[in-house]
Amino acid sequence: MKRESIFRQGHRTIVALLVAAAALTACEHGGPVEPASSTGILIFHIARAPANVAMITVTVTGPGMSSAVSKTAVLTANGATDTLLVPTGSSRLVEANAFDSGGANTHRGDTTIAVVPGPNPALSLVLQPLTGSVPIVITFGSLKWSSLIAGSFHTCGLASGGAAYCWGFGGYGQLGSTASMSQCTSYNGFTACSLVPLPVAGGLTFASLAAGSLHSCGLASGGAAYCWGSNGYGQLGTGDTTQHLTPVAVAGGLTFASLTAGNVHTCGVTSGGAAYCWGYNFKGQLGDGSTTTRTLPVAVAGGLTFASLTGSLGGHHTCGLTSGGAAYCWGWNADGQLGTGDTTQHLTPVAVAGGLTFASLTAGAHQTCGVTSGGAAYCWGRNDNGQLGSTATMSQCTEGGPLLSCSKVPVAVAGGLTFASLATGDPQTCGVTTGGAAYCWGYNAFGQLGDGTNQSRTTPVAVLGGHTFASPLAAGGGHMGGITTGGAAYCWGQNLWGQLGDSTTTNRAVPVAVPNPVVPVVPQITSVDPSVITIPGSGTTTGTITLTGSGFVQGDSLYTSAWILLTGDAVVSAGGTKIARAYQVWAGAIPGNYKVFVVTPYGGYADIPITEH
Repeated sequence: MKRESIFRQGHRTIVALLVAAAALTACEHGGPVEPASSTGILIFHIARAPANVAMITVTVTGPGMSSAVSKTAVLTANGATDTLLVPTGSSRLVEANAFDSGGANTHRGDTTIAVVPGPNPALSLVLQPLTGSVPIVITFGSLKWSSLIAGSFHTCGLASGGAAYCWGFGGYGQLGSTASMSQCTSYNGFTACSLVPLPVAGGLTFASLAAGSLHSCGLASGGAAYCWGSNGYGQLGTGDTTQHLTPVAVAGGLTFASLTAGNVHTCGVTSGGAAYCWGYNFKGQLGDGSTTTRTLPVAVAGGLTFASLTGSLGGHHTCGLTSGGAAYCWGWNADGQLGTGDTTQHLTPVAVAGGLTFASLTAGAHQTCGVTSGGAAYCWGRNDNGQLGSTATMSQCTEGGPLLSCSKVPVAVAGGLTFASLATGDPQTCGVTTGGAAYCWGYNAFGQLGDGTNQSRTTPVAVLGGHTFASPLAAGGGHMGGITTGGAAYCWGQNLWGQLGDSTTTNRAVPVAVPNPVVPVVPQITSVDPSVITIPGSGTTTGTITLTGSGFVQGDSLYTSAWILLTGDAVVSAGGTKIARAYQVWAGAIPGNYKVFVVTPYGGYADIPITEH
C-alpha cells in the first residue's frame, strides 16, 4: 500500500489514514540560559491552543523557595515559548493557567516535579478546559547546543544527541525543512525564512555540519555525507543540479571524517585523509587541476594527506591542513588569499608561504586565517576592512577594480592574544582565546563584531556579554555565532532573514540568545480502533476512532490530493481511552481498505515516525 504524505505544523499526535510516504511538523523553540549550579531550566512551549486563548501563565512554587517563579507567555500564530529559572528541589508544584483577551481563566492544570540543575527532562502538562471542550498541552524541557555553523544568510546548529536545526534565509531549501516558514523582506521582494530554529527533516543524526552560501551539509556518525539546498552548480554532490529541500546523500559512497562548504562548492576529507570536492569550479577551488564544475566528488590533486579542509564562504578558494600542520590552498587568489606570495590562481594545492605550523585554518570570502600550535593567529588576503587584524605593512591587490589593501603572505594578528580557534566570514574575522573569550575584527556594519557598535576594527576587540565560548565560533556573511561552555547558543550581527534565531529581524551588535531546542515528548498510543477503514467506490465515509494509551492528541484537518480526514483534540490518560472527533473521508477517494496509523511528531523536531496498528 502507498502512503499519502502529510504536512502540518505544531506539536501533536494525529490519527490518520496514510496512503503515501512521510510526514513532518514544524518546530517551535525555547530560550537558552546558563544557570547557576543550584538552578534548573524549565523551558515551556505551547504549540497551539483554542482561538479564544490569549496568554498562558506558568508558576512554580515549592519548599525552600523564597518566592514563586512565574512567567506569562502571549500566544501567537506560532504558539508561545518561555523559560523559567527555578531553584532545584525534589518537590516543585508547576501550575499553568490560560486566559482569554479579557482576562477570564479558560484552562488550568498542575503537576509536581523534581527540578534538577541545568536543562530538565521532558514532561508534558495538560490544561483542562474550564469552558469549552478542547484541552491545551504544554511541553517542558530543552536540549543543549553542541555546535553552530553559519552560511551567508542562515545558521545551523547541532543539539546534544546530533539532531540538526537551521534558521534564517530559507529560499533555496538550505534550512532542510518543509515546515511552514515566515516571509522576510528581501532585496527583490519577500523570501522564505525562519526566525527560530527549525528541525532538519529526515530524522538523521549528525556528527558535524557545514554551511555554504545557499546550501548546507551534514556528516552522519558513520561518515556518510548529506547535503540540502541550492544545487545549481552541483554543490550537493548528487550527480545533478536539482535543488533539494531536505537532506540527500552525497553520491560516491565515500566515508568522510569531516566536511566543509564554500560559497557554492563543498569538500570533505575521508577517514584516510584523502580530499574530495564538488560544485562550482570556475576559479579552481575544487583542486582537481581544472575549472570544470563537478556534480560528483572528485579527488583533490597532489596526493596530500589532509587532516582538515576549509572552504571560503562568499569566495572561491579552499585550504587544507596536513596531519603535520602544513597549510595548502588553491583556487581564486586575486587578493592573496592563498598565501603563496602572489595573486596567481592555482588549480591544485600550493603551500602557504612562511613555513608556519598550524593547528587549524579558516577561509573567508577573500581572506584566510590560521592558528599555530602555540595559539598565535595569522591571516592573509584582502584587508580593506581590517579583517586581517594586523598592523603589519600591507600590499595592494586588485580584482580588476580599485587597488585594495592586502597581504599575500601570513601576517600576525595584533594584540598578542592566544587563540584556540579562528572563524572568518565576509569580511569579518573572530576568534576564541584559550580562556574562552571571543574577539572580533574587520567589517562591522551589521554589528557582527559584537562590541556594541557598528564601527569596523583593524585589530581585535572583545565581544561583549561576558560569555565563555567553546571553540570554534561560526562565521556567516554578516553575522557570527557561538556555543558557550554551558551549551547555550548566541548570535550577533546581521539579522535581515532571521539568521540570529531570536524571533526578530533586528540586527544585533551584541550577542543574543538562540532558543534551545525543546526536548521531544512523544505520546504513547498503544492501539487504535478500528485498525482498518474501508472506503467505498462512492459516497462519503464517516466514523470515529478510539485511542488507547497515554499522552496527548491534538488533531486538525489533514489535506491530501484525494481526501480530507478530520480528527479532534483529545487527551489520552494513562491506561485510559479517548474517542477522537469523527473522521470524514470525502467522496472521490480511491476505493479500498486503508490501515489506520498513529502519526506521532517527535516533539515537532523531526520527521513524524509512523506507528502502524
